Amino acid sequence: MASGRPNKFKTMYNSRKESNLTEDLVEQLYEHEEKQEVKKPATPAKPIVEPKVETVAVPVIQPIVEVPVQQPKSEAPKQKKVGRPKKTDEDRSMFNFRISESIKEKINIGSSAKGLSKTDYIEFLINQDYAQNQQYYEMVKSNMKQ
Repeated sequence: MASGRPNKFKTMYNSRKESNLTEDLVEQLYEHEEKQEVKKPATPAKPIVEPKVETVAVPVIQPIVEVPVQQPKSEAPKQKKVGRPKKTDEDRSMFNFRISESIKEKINIGSSAKGLSKTDYIEFLINQDYAQNQQYYEMVKSNMKQ
């Protein structure tokens, strides 16, 4: 290392905690590094000095104008949501209850036979019962306390 320029590869190597580079490789990189010519910046022309004029600054009052916020245009089409799509637009809520193992087994068998999920099968049974007894249920509904 006869020249006086800094070895940036060795500096990087020494600053790292662990490295696969060996010192020989660092020296080879240093030797094969392209020497960049350093260009001296052109001397700037002397600026023209204007005489200073002392004036009092007067604040300018401008009305505040609200700029409407524009929504960014989405150029890409909306991506589909992951998972099964909603069956209905109705809001659904959780409804938990305890049932016996025998009823649970019957729900499993009935839902498999109809090719429905357990939730869909129970909804099917309730809707079927309501359709058969609609007049009675409407009368009960009208007599229920609100």
